[in-house]
Amino acid sequence: MKSNSFLFFLICLLGYQSAFPRSIEPNKPKIDTIVTVIDTIPAMDSFQIIKPLILQEIEDLRDKRKILQAMLQSRQKKAKTKKEKDIIIDAFNYIFNKGGFYSEYEFFDPSGVLPSKLTQDYNNVQKGKITERIRSQLSLYDKNYLADEIIYKTNSLKNNWTSFIKNPPTKQMTIQVDNPDYRGYHYNNYRELNRIERDSMVGEYNFILSEKGVPKKETYPFEVSYLQFKELPNYKVLNNHRKEVYDNKGELVYVPYLERQSDTDLFPSYISKEIRRLVYLNDYQNNKYNIRSAPLKTQNYILLWIGRKHGLSETAIELSGLELSELGGILGFNDNLEETLVQKKRYKDDEGERFLQQLELDHEDDFGYIYVIERLSDKQFHITYLNKTTLEPSVSAFVMFSTGKEPYTSTATVQLTQFSIYPPIILQ
Repeated sequence: MKSNSFLFFLICLLGYQSAFPRSIEPNKPKIDTIVTVIDTIPAMDSFQIIKPLILQEIEDLRDKRKILQAMLQSRQKKAKTKKEKDIIIDAFNYIFNKGGFYSEYEFFDPSGVLPSKLTQDYNNVQKGKITERIRSQLSLYDKNYLADEIIYKTNSLKNNWTSFIKNPPTKQMTIQVDNPDYRGYHYNNYRELNRIERDSMVGEYNFILSEKGVPKKETYPFEVSYLQFKELPNYKVLNNHRKEVYDNKGELVYVPYLERQSDTDLFPSYISKEIRRLVYLNDYQNNKYNIRSAPLKTQNYILLWIGRKHGLSETAIELSGLELSELGGILGFNDNLEETLVQKKRYKDDEGERFLQQLELDHEDDFGYIYVIERLSDKQFHITYLNKTTLEPSVSAFVMFSTGKEPYTSTATVQLTQFSIYPPIILQ
């Protein structure tokens, strides 16, 4: 089984390593990114060449504004010089192109007899006349364009000189930016953590999660429905939640990913229950609340739930089955009602039940958030929980998948372990 798993790894690594260039770094608050910036040294050389022209433009705008303001203050009715007439024309063109000065009714005369307001203004502008309407246009041109343009160009010379250079020379450089996929930003958002970790767990084997697999079915020697990928001609990918990969003998060789179904539970849920069971069993073995002095019946009840592999899941299933059998006996569908009631007594003990409820309360915060799921090997993962109150690592475990009782099925074994050191959360 180990050799099969290693062979699968080599096939994927050699054939598809470069297919997915993007790399998610969930444990790094900052990441490198390449940006294109202006190359300031050659750009400054170009700017020094055009700077005198810009200074002259600013000076011309100031002169233009002085002439315009003098026209407004003098209350003259007509332009006296060519410069004054040019300013009137410039103001009219600016107002017309800017929009908002003329209403739709001023573009034509409703009677069709008189020239429209727009036509009247245009004719007056061409003659250099300064009517009250033209005077309003001059005032708007002064406030909304000339004054702003002088301020903009003057400030840009000091603070944004590169804006004067068309197609400035550029270069690329690497800088560090906030990493949007850093797990510390998303500790309480299981969907985001699933997205981030799935990409890093699956990596170059992402094709397994695509829709490119061809559905296949076999009935002998084992009945199995699966997906066939051209990248993995000798392996079967089950179309289940995790897209598990099996060899032709039905042996599990690769689990693409493991993920959460909520902030506190994994999918499948029996894995989360198994982690909890081991934590509760550790309390029992350490004689928490002096429980080892309890009656044997109570201890047997407790061990029924937490003393055997998958006890929390399987005991609940067994109890549910006995309750259904009891109901069937009451309704006359089960002839073994008495035997069912005898068996059911094993699943009832008030003191043992209260002890398990207390352990659940004791560790309620310890299972606050599943902070980390990381791959250790083709079929092994490492899980770390955060305490809901302290936001510090609280419970850590290995999850090891293997072939189940039947070919093309899987099961998982859990083992508690020490915490790994992970970057802290970042509250936003």
